[in-house]
Amino acid sequence: MARNSLLFLLALVAAPSLMFAQDSARHHRDSSAIDTTRIGIMSPMVVEQRLQMLGYSRVAIVENVRPHVRVNAVKSGRALAVKYDPHSGKTTEVPGRFVTSPRGLRVIRPDGSEMVPPK
Repeated sequence: MARNSLLFLLALVAAPSLMFAQDSARHHRDSSAIDTTRIGIMSPMVVEQRLQMLGYSRVAIVENVRPHVRVNAVKSGRALAVKYDPHSGKTTEVPGRFVTSPRGLRVIRPDGSEMVPPK
C-alpha cells in the first residue's frame, strides 16, 4: 500500500512538468522553415560569383550598400558600370566605369563624358 502511495505521489509531482514540456514543444519553430525576416548584405565574393555566372568578368566592387551593389565589370569585351540588386537579381548596365569624385559617385562613359549613376 505504501508503494502505491509513493508511485501516486511521484506521478502527481511529475504530471505538471510533463504537461509543460509537451506544451512548450508546440512553441518551437519548425527547423525546416526558411526565415525570411533576416536579410543581410552579400559578401563581395558572393556578389562577384553571381555576376560571373551572369557573364561578367573582371568584376570590381565600387559600392556595396543595402539596396544594391555597384561594380565595374566587362561583358562581351565592353567596359560596363553595373548596378546589381542582390535581392531580385536585377542588373542595370551603363557603358563606362564608376569613379568616385568629390561630387559623389559618377559614371565616366567611353567617350569621356560624365554622368550621374542610374538610380
